[in-house]
Amino acid sequence: MDESGILSGDTQRFFCLGFMKMQDSGPLNDAAHRIHDRAVSGLALADAAFEFKFNSVTARSLRFYLELVDAYFAQPEYYFCAFVMDKARPNVNWQRFFGSVWEAYISYSKLVVKNNIASDEEVCLIADYFGKPKESRKYFEAEMRNCHGSRGPSPGRVFNACMLDSCSSLMIQTVDVILGGVRYAFLVDREPGISDDAEKRAISERIREHVGQPALSRSFTRPEPQYFSVWEFQP
Repeated sequence: MDESGILSGDTQRFFCLGFMKMQDSGPLNDAAHRIHDRAVSGLALADAAFEFKFNSVTARSLRFYLELVDAYFAQPEYYFCAFVMDKARPNVNWQRFFGSVWEAYISYSKLVVKNNIASDEEVCLIADYFGKPKESRKYFEAEMRNCHGSRGPSPGRVFNACMLDSCSSLMIQTVDVILGGVRYAFLVDREPGISDDAEKRAISERIREHVGQPALSRSFTRPEPQYFSVWEFQP
């Protein structure tokens, strides 16, 4: 799981959460490391200097981002849900229900996870690090542990959770890139004045082509051949 955008303030219209699920992380993890190695070599960078971040894509690095997107969609059993909150909607008002961004982040994370766990699934959740306020007594890991699914006669559950810095996980970086592509589609669709970014647009378009949708900036569910959904939050 990774997030894109911010909940507080009016500077960013969209807040998103990306949830990627798989039984075997090995194939994508191996492919992502090979792409990362080529990027480091091709861009003549020190290994620690390169991280896949949607907002950091450049004309020189774009081809490696596209390779990463292709590598994800080459995994037929993988599962992705992009949760999108448009804060400009008149009925979206998280401040009414939560005392802090931290509490809202935990609650929306639970919402996404419980709606994307199938019956009998046992899930270990790995999420990008999101800073906990010192005054809060709630820890993301403890709050997410034993979060139960909402479907099936025997709902699945999160049996453990961990937060990692994105630089330590190419899997989290993959979520960042795919989620960023979805969020960019919403920005372009609903913020006509936004400056066009050819590299970001190319990533967003590559994702759209893979899922076979006319647009990424609306809710849809593609159950097969590889589950992919965009879920716009409508309270």
